[in-house]
Amino acid sequence: MKGSKLWLFALFGGLIISGVIIAYTIAFWGNKPGGPAEWGMFGDFVGGLANPLLGFLTIFLLIVSLYYQSQELAATRQELEQSKEALQQANQLHENSITLQTRNNLRPQLLEHYHDRIQTFESATKVSVGLFINGMSISVSLLEVIEMRRNDYDGSDSIAAEFVNAPDFSWKSRGWENIASYVGRFFFEALDGLLSVIEHSDSELMTEVAYDKFDDMMNLMQVAGVYSESEINFFQNAINKAIADREARPFPAYHKKTKTF
Repeated sequence: MKGSKLWLFALFGGLIISGVIIAYTIAFWGNKPGGPAEWGMFGDFVGGLANPLLGFLTIFLLIVSLYYQSQELAATRQELEQSKEALQQANQLHENSITLQTRNNLRPQLLEHYHDRIQTFESATKVSVGLFINGMSISVSLLEVIEMRRNDYDGSDSIAAEFVNAPDFSWKSRGWENIASYVGRFFFEALDGLLSVIEHSDSELMTEVAYDKFDDMMNLMQVAGVYSESEINFFQNAINKAIADREARPFPAYHKKTKTF
């Protein structure tokens, strides 16, 4: 580009000088060249006429050069912006790919951990804990307490059944809190597992299946009287918030179920 501009400048300069000389020759044709004075006048004529034209040509070519440079800079800037956008898109795709791979690898582990917590809770409800009622030693499990409160208990421990169904029964009573705290620990571990599953789930079906299992646990804890209705509502609100936050996250997409079961 620079070489072509130099050649263009030389061509126009040569044409200007040639034109001045031709004009001088035509104007003074037939006059023989004289001494130094005449040649000096000839030089003044050529310089006086060619210099302004060459100066104008220089300025014109400078303006043209600046114009083309600005165009080249604008094109270069646009190419850089496009390259920047392409690089950002490539980086985003790479990050999305890593995110999907990480979630796909982590999700089975979270589901397995959650199901383990469910099974541990179910086993804990069947574990009998020793305590004293009116000076008598008894052994009872949370599942038996639930059966007593539902009037489905067919065991022989009538003292425990009478105590559990008393109006002033409380898990804060001496000894009974051992059962509540023992089972409650696994309940909260399962809740934490459910929230992690929801956070890393990509479909409503997966979330719904996981929630159904925990909903049964909440019903058991409410029937047993370990947690009040307001406390169960608190757990429910925490789960609903986790689901809403997951649905609001744009990536990865959260697929809603297409059928009502």
